[in-house]
Amino acid sequence: MRKMEKEFYGTAFKIARFFVRPFFPKYKSFDTEKAIAPAVYISHHQNLYGPMMSMLWFPKAIHIWWLYVFQDKDTCYDHFMKFTFTERFGWSRWRARLVSFPLSRIVAMLFKSCQAIPVYRKSRNINKTFELSVDALIKGEPVLIFPDVNYQSDADQMGEMYKGFLHLERYYHEKTGKHIPFVPLHIDKETQSLSIDEPVYFRDGVSFRDDVDRVYEELRGKINHLAEVHEKP
Repeated sequence: MRKMEKEFYGTAFKIARFFVRPFFPKYKSFDTEKAIAPAVYISHHQNLYGPMMSMLWFPKAIHIWWLYVFQDKDTCYDHFMKFTFTERFGWSRWRARLVSFPLSRIVAMLFKSCQAIPVYRKSRNINKTFELSVDALIKGEPVLIFPDVNYQSDADQMGEMYKGFLHLERYYHEKTGKHIPFVPLHIDKETQSLSIDEPVYFRDGVSFRDDVDRVYEELRGKINHLAEVHEKP
């Protein structure tokens, strides 16, 4: 295991981040200088706040898992029109269309520039998600996942998580013979900070099925412990 060194973000993402950062408080890092790669970082979505702050302030380049519809301007536009701005935000169609058209082009461009990994939910294409993730990990590049079931929750504590991401262990172990570290990452609103805990590993000699619940609970517990430790007094 080694510290992360590689920078793979494209120019478009770097420029966008440069202009967006001044509009948000700068997040300090308690211990992300200890960040390692390859590793899978697991964090709390917090209704988009977690992904935004981590991509703005995480000190190294990292591949974020991102819903596949955002990788193409047309599917991104359809998602904004059919769900994000109409169903979720309750906007009128003309208002949604006005925003969706330019925004879908920007989002798709940033998706490619930051080398996000497309997530294919409830689809056989989910194998592509795992394969792209393992390819990045083998190259020594970290992956960032927000597995919240209730991703719209603003709570500081991590609630129930989807377990599917843990299958990365099986794919990675099959190709390398090694266990991948799953690293708890907490993005704290109150202290405006990023912090990590010791990684969680699957164990030698224990089947994936027998160990997956332990890894799940330990990861979730560590993320919530970080939230408690870094609360303001």
